[in-house]
Amino acid sequence: MKRLPFLFLAAGLICLFLLIHRIGLSTLLNNLRQLSWCVLLVIAAELIGDVVNTYGWRYLFPAAERRVPFSALYGIRLAGAAVNAVTPTAMVGGEGLKALFLEKYLPLSDGFASVISAKLSLMLGQALFVLIGLFAFLNRLLLPRTVKVAIVATFLLLVLGSLWFLRLQRKGLFAWMFALAERFGFPSATLVWLRAKTATIDEKLVSLHTTRSSDFAKSVLFHFLAQGLGAVQIFLLLRWLAVPADFFTCIAIESFSLLIDGTLFFVPGQVGVQEGGKVLIFTALGFTASTGLTVGIALRLNQLGLILLGLMTLAVLNWRARLEKRSTWAHPHDTLEHKLL
Repeated sequence: MKRLPFLFLAAGLICLFLLIHRIGLSTLLNNLRQLSWCVLLVIAAELIGDVVNTYGWRYLFPAAERRVPFSALYGIRLAGAAVNAVTPTAMVGGEGLKALFLEKYLPLSDGFASVISAKLSLMLGQALFVLIGLFAFLNRLLLPRTVKVAIVATFLLLVLGSLWFLRLQRKGLFAWMFALAERFGFPSATLVWLRAKTATIDEKLVSLHTTRSSDFAKSVLFHFLAQGLGAVQIFLLLRWLAVPADFFTCIAIESFSLLIDGTLFFVPGQVGVQEGGKVLIFTALGFTASTGLTVGIALRLNQLGLILLGLMTLAVLNWRARLEKRSTWAHPHDTLEHKLL
């Protein structure tokens, strides 16, 4: 099982190399040179999208606990996203890291509750965006009917999965997990200890969905709006490549890309998935395969730039955490007095 992520990564790399070989490295390089400084505009659009996503995350904190500075929340999100991208953990490795960094401002249970609910609100925001693309552009895809049916079926499965995740959060996510673990014969003593640690997280998740449903809806809305920045990135790239495409077509490209990425989330870094998906979508919409691969590679460069920025942010966060820990050890009485006051 531990080798599976690396096998998926190898398969993605093989797919990417085959695409480059088929389309031609010289053609790809010429297109990328044509983009020039447009890649910086694409990165800027991505950073703005992260700002919108961060606002979506912030709404999941209770109003009385939204004391985390926005800049810190933004940096924590960047760092967590970078860890998700570079580790074979199916896009969840950075989520626990986010909660740990939030412990400086909030109880750990609040951090974990916000991270878990943010994952759901992001999924629902993306599902709404994909729904628009399916509704408006499915008939325009130059694909066999059976493939279109498979696309719709995949989307419905992902939506059902999101709604099931929502139901679990409303009923008690960890309580359900422990009940399932008991059926498989896990040691009861360990489960009792873990259940006590996670009961508060369940309570906060239930409270969010039962008493602050408007906050959760706002979070979904912000995540939905952030997906529009992905369409802006594609629009900019196509303009630089002198490919005629309106903004609504770019929305379709982004929505179908989200569907493919969500289906193949288990491939580390979406290597090969992002590029191959773009080729499939672009050709299905009547564009050339080389345009699709160029856009996919350009967005990969954008992703690498953000990963580098996220890892730099992670290094800064770790450095600050070490400094604060040393300060606590150096002045334990001052810290205790401050807490008592």
